Amino acid sequence: MNRVLIVLKDLRTGSGVVQTIMNYYPSISTRFNVDFLLLDEIPNKYTSKIKGNIYYMPKSIIKYSIKGSQFLKRIFINNKYDIIHVNIPGPYGALVLKYAKKYGVNNRIYHCHCPREKSNIKSFLSSNFFTDLCIKRSTYYIACSRSAGMNVFRKPLFKILKNRIDVANYKYDVKTRTKLREEIELLENDILICTVGRMEPEKNPFFLIDVLTYLLKNNKNIRFIWFGDGSLKQKIIKYSKEKGIYDKIIYAGVKENVNKWYSAADYFILPSKYEGLGLVLLEAQCSGLTCFTSSNVPKDTKISNYIQYIDLKKGASYWGKYITNVICNDNNNNNRLLAYNNGYDNDFDIDSGKYALNIIYEDILKNGDDNNEQ
Repeated sequence: MNRVLIVLKDLRTGSGVVQTIMNYYPSISTRFNVDFLLLDEIPNKYTSKIKGNIYYMPKSIIKYSIKGSQFLKRIFINNKYDIIHVNIPGPYGALVLKYAKKYGVNNRIYHCHCPREKSNIKSFLSSNFFTDLCIKRSTYYIACSRSAGMNVFRKPLFKILKNRIDVANYKYDVKTRTKLREEIELLENDILICTVGRMEPEKNPFFLIDVLTYLLKNNKNIRFIWFGDGSLKQKIIKYSKEKGIYDKIIYAGVKENVNKWYSAADYFILPSKYEGLGLVLLEAQCSGLTCFTSSNVPKDTKISNYIQYIDLKKGASYWGKYITNVICNDNNNNNRLLAYNNGYDNDFDIDSGKYALNIIYEDILKNGDDNNEQ
């Protein structure tokens, strides 16, 4: 069997990148010997399912350390990989690709899951420099959406690999809704809004708090639940206290049953600065949730009429007023029991495309690849 090395930051639960790769893993592992190279070791639900080796980059303050270089050298000398599939941008992505090329891995895939970073000058310069290095050192390209691919690669020289989900897992369930809402002591007329996202700058968490400040202070029966952790968590909690809305927010952290909580919620909000796709928006729509997201999010996420895109430049108050107006005039036309069909109808179910990554790998090995977008 041919050998593949997949490179990820980690295998954390709640990561859309990890979920995408691991949804394809059962199929590729039947055809290829698949190893993983990870930057961080974090408790997760996937490690026990992996048949191959899992390698962890040695820790170092300096990214381009001698220790790290020697580690990569040993991996590529001792394992004759046919394909390396890199899913991390930045200096580590560029470093791994450098050593893969140096030690004879001829088929090198760079897979972009988000656009180039441009939130500040430092991030912009760093992102563009290392992204260009990753592209230069790769021979094949994959993107999660056309908009992300064009943003990163500039030209349509990439394959699109859909971020597929197990659609049935997000089917609305009335009994689950009742049970979970009782668990957090919601009243019958309470409105539950949720988000699922890491507490990191790209998810725009402080803007979200500003939107919630308007919503929660002007709508007494609204509660909010936030699934996800991140480096900004403590600052976000402090900010919500300063805004006087801390007691109306449930910081739920990372949960493996988020799919069930969609049934408990009434609305979904994701004001990201950018997304490669926005997998959670597909999940929320499959549960019939009305979604509010930024106009920076790819329109590939529109798999129903339940999603609305709002310009971040309009500001948090506008968002708050807009969402309040939708809630006040909601006629409950969303057929939540059938909403999961949107995932099937738009070809986002993993069962219908579980061999898509196999096909990309096999095309590369059999023919070389023409590197054209499909």
